[in-house]
Amino acid sequence: MNGAAPSERPWLSVVMPVYNGARHLAAALASLGSPGVEHIEVIAVDDGSTDDSPRLLAEWSHRLPMRILRGDHTGNWVRVTQRGLELARGEWISLLHQDDAWSPRRLTALWVAAERHAAVGWMVHAARFVDDAGRPLGRWRCPFPAGRPLEAAVTLPRLAMQNPIPLPGVCARRAAIEAVGPMDDSLWYLADWDLWIRLAAAAPLLYLDEPLADFRVHAASQTAVRTRDAGDIEAQFLRVQERLRALGPAAGVSVAWLDRVAPFARATYLVLIALAHRTRPPWGVWLRAAARAGPANCVRYLVWSRLIERARARRHWRARTGAAGKGV
Repeated sequence: MNGAAPSERPWLSVVMPVYNGARHLAAALASLGSPGVEHIEVIAVDDGSTDDSPRLLAEWSHRLPMRILRGDHTGNWVRVTQRGLELARGEWISLLHQDDAWSPRRLTALWVAAERHAAVGWMVHAARFVDDAGRPLGRWRCPFPAGRPLEAAVTLPRLAMQNPIPLPGVCARRAAIEAVGPMDDSLWYLADWDLWIRLAAAAPLLYLDEPLADFRVHAASQTAVRTRDAGDIEAQFLRVQERLRALGPAAGVSVAWLDRVAPFARATYLVLIALAHRTRPPWGVWLRAAARAGPANCVRYLVWSRLIERARARRHWRARTGAAGKGV
């Protein structure tokens, strides 16, 4: 461990898992140096990088209040992230992947929102899709009413269909994260969705409909490379949906409704993965699940998953590069 940590307890801890991220790492770290940086700490957890990432982290540790942890390569970003979460000292915590970035307004906007809405346990904001060079591809909005605290009865149904929240768009109280327990490192693809569901069930959410972070679409991400195993993805989907089924009733979310929409959401995602990897989609399963869900719930999926704007961003990216991009 090296780098200087703030002497006072920071307002915000930024947990950044790193592995061979030299291509975009400097841009991600530079985006943290906005007004308010004196109130944060950065915890960079390097998962045994073999590229220039260690040197970049060491260089930036002299510019940012940063701690650097290094270890042997695990290949599991969730396990690496959890290690950083356990060391976070801030009242609030955000996650930032090495290929994403913050906008200059993010710290100030979140600070003001937290002061104004003291009862919320976590905040979410919109993001921009950007390409490898940082050029905009579109906007990622979340399916929540903006500007007021939202209870689980509002947020959990919108989390039932798919993960509609960009990871760099979340800021949660450390106490709320500790209360819901650690990230599940067996869910290498869906651990963030699982965490959002647990936070939604436990604490009010505030949504800011302003794009305060960039989510980068590119071909080298773990989620793009490892989604060919549809059986693994489906198994993770089932586990997250069981989590929602267990937590939903306390918030007034009907189990019968979840049992209708969950197979459709799962089948739709498997169709999208198959199309992305140019394999045969499970159309028969999808049609049966759609019939069971019903037209109204199919429309809800379309709206709450933000599928159109996410697909539009990927289409724009493909038009520029001609390749498959980050799982969005």
